[in-house]
Amino acid sequence: MKKKLLSMCFGLLFCGSAMAQMEITFNGLDTETLTQADGSQLIQLPDGTDLNSLGDKMTIKVNDVVVNAEDITPNPKETFITEMEIETFVYDGKAYSFRFTAGQYFTVVMFSDPHVAEGSGISVADMQTKATNMINSTYTFDELPGYEGKADIVFCLGDMDEDNAGSASNFNSAMKPFADAEIPFITLTGNHDLLPDYYWNNGDLTYNSTGTSHDRTSLNAVKNHYNTAATNGGFTVDRIYDTECDADFVIEHFAFKYKGVRFYCANNYWFQKSHDDGGLFSKSEKTYAADGTIDALKAYLENKNSDGTSYKEDPAVWVSHYPFYSEANNFNDASARWWLDQSNSGDGYEGRCLMPVDAASSEFYGADSSVPVYTSDEGRAIAEKKRKALADIIVQTKNPRHFSGHSHKNDGQDVTANNGVSFRDHTIQPITNTGVSNSQEGNTFAVLCKSGVGIIAVKRVTF
Repeated sequence: MKKKLLSMCFGLLFCGSAMAQMEITFNGLDTETLTQADGSQLIQLPDGTDLNSLGDKMTIKVNDVVVNAEDITPNPKETFITEMEIETFVYDGKAYSFRFTAGQYFTVVMFSDPHVAEGSGISVADMQTKATNMINSTYTFDELPGYEGKADIVFCLGDMDEDNAGSASNFNSAMKPFADAEIPFITLTGNHDLLPDYYWNNGDLTYNSTGTSHDRTSLNAVKNHYNTAATNGGFTVDRIYDTECDADFVIEHFAFKYKGVRFYCANNYWFQKSHDDGGLFSKSEKTYAADGTIDALKAYLENKNSDGTSYKEDPAVWVSHYPFYSEANNFNDASARWWLDQSNSGDGYEGRCLMPVDAASSEFYGADSSVPVYTSDEGRAIAEKKRKALADIIVQTKNPRHFSGHSHKNDGQDVTANNGVSFRDHTIQPITNTGVSNSQEGNTFAVLCKSGVGIIAVKRVTF
């Protein structure tokens, strides 16, 4: 395996005109190092490494010269190593501090609802400034004292650009600092990016060729960014969608494994509404099919890693634009509405069924096409079934968390699957701080992860 030299400096330790360096390498192990806030070096070894069985693999150098472990106090090869605790080694009167961990820590940054170049959104220049600040910032967490991380991967959780934008150029320009820094950047569509989800405000564009063009613009932006991210992050993106849909124009979802954690990403939301009106969506295209997406997601989890383990055994982070619950028991709330096969007709608490694809096979997840209008109670019941269907899938993965935007507030709720297992859904307010419905600080999530474990800590920060 590749071996990386850990040749960073510790403190202000000088040897003549050069700063003294101690390097510790491990034969046959691929390791990485981070300089910590306290000046120590964090050596990250592969998942599952026994930190106290490394003596025979260890080589120690000071200023590129191999030194005997017996000449160091205490002897590093004989020191009992405790995960993330500082170990200080003294050689020739100089002290060098290290931390060791089995597994790699990394920092995920998430923001939402930039609405770039929109009236209530952020300008391209201001978003570039925020992006640059995210890149240059260091992230610390109470749960891991001494850790000082950088943004390893960044997510935008939807509502990217101006409504019905004919081009993604503004959004792409606003996010360019991430690509320039070769930091993987992932974006999702939100209700302002994808029609006909935004039908209640843009009915004239919902079912025509213009709407088709806008949707393709948004979906292509998502693909272009995740392709660049895959190159910068060294991972492969897997598409997740109903295979019976039109492959050229499907509201696809995607997943990838990065630094030992699997990320599941939904454009808008996982279980799409079905549409059979007009020329944009038709039953022949089947671009929206809740049951097919459910089946595709279930099948994806059964895949195997190269070591034979199931994808279910990978630590999991789930992201989408919409949260599970934005306002408890509020049928009219858009975050509840998206779970339903319905339009915005009626009194706001009822909805017209939009004829789900293959309604006969949609008894559990979809709506009954013979029922033209839901009552409030019927709608809530259908929405809850879909929530539970997704929750039942999520809890099959290891240490899952869900992240979302849309609701313009900082929030978080526990979501419980049918088997009683719960996970947290974290919601963040817009990066613009626009229309915030509570007074909590923070417009961005900083998330500390560890390979093979998943999320260690979540905090809100402000840019």
